[in-house]
Amino acid sequence: MNGIKGAMITKASALAGAGLALVLAAVMATTAPMHHGAKASGPKTAVGVDIHAVLVSNPTYVFYITGTMTGLYPGANLQLPLTVTNPNTDPIQVNSINVALGTVTGGTGPGTCGLSDIHLNNYSGPGFVVPKNNGTRTVNVPISMPNSAGNHCETATFNLTYSGSGVQAIIESNTTCSATNPPPGYVVSGNLTVPSGVVCTLDGVDVQGNVTVNSGGSLIGLHAINIKGNLQATGAPKITLDQGTTVGGNLQLTSTGGIRVIGAIDGNIQISGTTGTSAGSPNYICASTSKGNLQLDTSAAAAPFNIGGMPSPCSAGDVFGGNAQLTNNVGALTFANNQVGNQLQCSGNTAINASHNTAKQKQGQCAGTS
Repeated sequence: MNGIKGAMITKASALAGAGLALVLAAVMATTAPMHHGAKASGPKTAVGVDIHAVLVSNPTYVFYITGTMTGLYPGANLQLPLTVTNPNTDPIQVNSINVALGTVTGGTGPGTCGLSDIHLNNYSGPGFVVPKNNGTRTVNVPISMPNSAGNHCETATFNLTYSGSGVQAIIESNTTCSATNPPPGYVVSGNLTVPSGVVCTLDGVDVQGNVTVNSGGSLIGLHAINIKGNLQATGAPKITLDQGTTVGGNLQLTSTGGIRVIGAIDGNIQISGTTGTSAGSPNYICASTSKGNLQLDTSAAAAPFNIGGMPSPCSAGDVFGGNAQLTNNVGALTFANNQVGNQLQCSGNTAINASHNTAKQKQGQCAGTS
């Protein structure tokens, strides 16, 4: 930790603009202490302390705060940007940051420059999640200098100290999705269930188990969600997986009202009996990969599909490591610009347009297509 210093703020005279330079401040956090033999329940608490004030034993959770700004002068009301860096292997939720004046050094004018010459504010929420592995988030806190600050503060240095509090951004159990759960950026260590009537929006969430969407529930995945297990939905009005989504197991969607998928699936993709579309446009799977097979069957007339056809927002076709089987779909079906590792099998589809695909063998309605 050598070389980490407190914040430094310099101020010019009342007649000139001033530079505000924060060098580097750090907050160290550790888990709440437990008696020997006790077992922790729930997410571990992170407690922030100034790195110069105390050396924390077993610094399990450490997060850093940095910030720079310019333009502080008498009468100025500005925003001090504080960037939090999380070097841990778990995301953390920071709930508060305290900003305090330590000492004031320097100053060329007559009089003493002190706490009354600068107004500081703390950050007290809402809590925000900082991603793991050196992820960063920046928040602003107001900082001002009153008109009463005179030339006695010219060239003075304000040394700030920081403290803060937070918690592991982890739900350590199976959980049910709601309007507020899980929060953006959180890790769910177990399984996630979407109940009927709930539109579950996962924003950057990491689910370590399976995701099950019950009949009547919908799932919207935003900002690179990760599902380590399977994603299974039956009778869902809508399933949307945004770009960057990863599913470690299988993707199985049955009797879904509308489907949009842009992601990486380690297992198989099985879609059966789709009944409609999402937002009136064709269902699509594009710019996606699957290490397993694709099976698309029995889609209704009201459920057209575009697999790899690159309508907006798609930018590329798909890659399927195994077979691709397209059977008995009544809705219009476009299958284009895709790579199939083994066989492309098409049969019983009412209206199919297959073109610009590669496969070891093409059969049925797809035989002889480009």
